[in-house]
Amino acid sequence: MSQMGSLATVSLLGAVDSLTGNSGGVVLPDAGGNINVVGGNNITTVGNSSPNTLTVNVSGTTNHAVQVGNASASLTSLAVGTNGQVLIGATGADPAFATLTSTGGTITFTPGANTLNLEATLSGLEAITYEARSAGGTLTKGQLVEISGFDGGAGVPLLSLSSANGFGPCHGMILTTLDTVTTGLVQITGLISGVDTSAFSNGELLYLSTVAGNYTNNPPDTESNAIYPLGSVVKSDATTGSILLNVPPISVLPPNLNNDNILVGNSSGNAVTATLGNGILTYNTSTTTFIGSTVTQNGVLYGGASNAVSSATVGTNGQVLLGATAAAPAFGTLTSTGGTITFTTGANSLNLDVSGGGGIVWTEVTGTSQAMAINNGYIANNAGLVTLTLPTTAAIGSIIRVTGKGAGGWRIAQNASQTIYFGLFNTTTGTLGRLDSTATRDTVELVCVTANNDWNVISSIGNITVT
Repeated sequence: MSQMGSLATVSLLGAVDSLTGNSGGVVLPDAGGNINVVGGNNITTVGNSSPNTLTVNVSGTTNHAVQVGNASASLTSLAVGTNGQVLIGATGADPAFATLTSTGGTITFTPGANTLNLEATLSGLEAITYEARSAGGTLTKGQLVEISGFDGGAGVPLLSLSSANGFGPCHGMILTTLDTVTTGLVQITGLISGVDTSAFSNGELLYLSTVAGNYTNNPPDTESNAIYPLGSVVKSDATTGSILLNVPPISVLPPNLNNDNILVGNSSGNAVTATLGNGILTYNTSTTTFIGSTVTQNGVLYGGASNAVSSATVGTNGQVLLGATAAAPAFGTLTSTGGTITFTTGANSLNLDVSGGGGIVWTEVTGTSQAMAINNGYIANNAGLVTLTLPTTAAIGSIIRVTGKGAGGWRIAQNASQTIYFGLFNTTTGTLGRLDSTATRDTVELVCVTANNDWNVISSIGNITVT
């Protein structure tokens, strides 16, 4: 709805000289000195010469109706909604008041004047009930009961409060008050409403309590009590609370166990509790306990005769467990009769190193030349070419390794009578023969195959030049 135009000029005598609207410019009086104010969409104007008033009204509306805009830029009144209806939109069309539905029947709606209450009905969960009387005293709605007998003549179950040990059995919750004379209903499954659930939260699981006839959200503990699930809280309230019941005839959850106890089967095929001992366990059926075999502190266990378990003698620093054919394993100290390995022992540690010349010792060569020794490795690291010369004396099996690091690369030079064999190729015998790297990180490993003179390349990385 557009705003009314604003007064622009008023004469000294109180007459209107002009009117200015939101758009369209200034409106001046006609020849008779009049300016006509007319209505527009859903707006009417009514003039009254006495007492000189102009009334502006909104038109075309219905009492209690919601207004929506239409294609002609005016207002349309929607049909007035009834109690509990809600305004629902439609793509490309006017919204309308309508009644909410639940095609699955899982929600009930209670409408009122400007109110609408929604409750989950859980109708898909069938309520199972049966008729019964009390075995003694009055039983009221919300109490948990067990069948303690039957009326022989009428065949009606007689009920008592469920036992105060959490074991049950529990045969349902009282739905309608009953006593020794009056028959009432007991519900086993489904939604039960109008019970006190104010002590719990929505969705909390409920269990049979250790208080006779009661339910709790804390599963009872210790072996003297069972964990007996009953259902869950749908609505938390002192008077209108509701519970989704699913009462089993017996506890369906594993039983509680005291500290260090486990369940084992006995000779009758029943599960009984047994107490654990220390060590490797064997079960004593007469005492219903597990007996631990004797073990040595820090001792490693191994199997003995007749399924027995024995402890090996505790090892000292650096010893390792060693096997023996058809005999028990034992901790022993590693040895090197040839003296080629050294052992450094510690608590739970053992370090092994090659001693003497049996290992490869690495040297970084930062100069431009180096005379090499057998069983050594060399890292050529110079901006210029590093020349590494074979040793003049070498036994068969002697090893030399060379790898590059510096930009200048490396060259393996020969002495008189020496030759290097690289697969199908070989160097020129004598001082003119050599191997050259072509890239910084090229690597080669040589083994002496003829004492002092002939060497074979047994591994390489890169493109090695053979001259």
